[in-house]
Amino acid sequence: AILTGGGGRGGGGGFGGLDPVLPVSDPKVIDSICGVYGIDREKLPLHKNAVTRTADNTRPKRIYMLTNGLREYLAADTRENLKVIAAGLKIFERQEHKDTAGDGAGACDFRLVQDGLRMMLPFVTKQIIHPTLAELKLILQRRSLQLEEDPEKPDRAVFLDPRTKAEVKASVAGSCVFLPRVGAQRGIG
Repeated sequence: AILTGGGGRGGGGGFGGLDPVLPVSDPKVIDSICGVYGIDREKLPLHKNAVTRTADNTRPKRIYMLTNGLREYLAADTRENLKVIAAGLKIFERQEHKDTAGDGAGACDFRLVQDGLRMMLPFVTKQIIHPTLAELKLILQRRSLQLEEDPEKPDRAVFLDPRTKAEVKASVAGSCVFLPRVGAQRGIG
């Protein structure tokens, strides 16, 4: 179903200037997001409920998630009488890659956004890293960590825990979620 609530720019619905609510129509966008973040389409139907306000819905700037009910309600507005100011929860935003490796293999053009992280977290199974509290403190202090010592950059901190290193190595370039391990640890000094 085409969702256009609010009319398009310069026409339809009589609400000139409002961007329409459009489904994300490029399956490559949804496939990339689901693949990189490990999202199961059966549990979270991005292919049905992901929308954008970007006129070119094959290359959206931001992706919002609708509930089934809201999607059906907007789709029922075939005459575009609704003036839609905002719809859905922002979950992804397009990012530009600073591809230092040169190949960009496995990279996704979309990053998770803070607004939708709480809703998305139960569905994300990849790109999650569980640093120790000491590592998290180093990340916050130094703004980066390396996997291994680098003699050319002796001032750079290194991930200390083997489990954290394995999770970082398993992730692809781009957005990831840091969920600190806090179980048996006490304070961060």
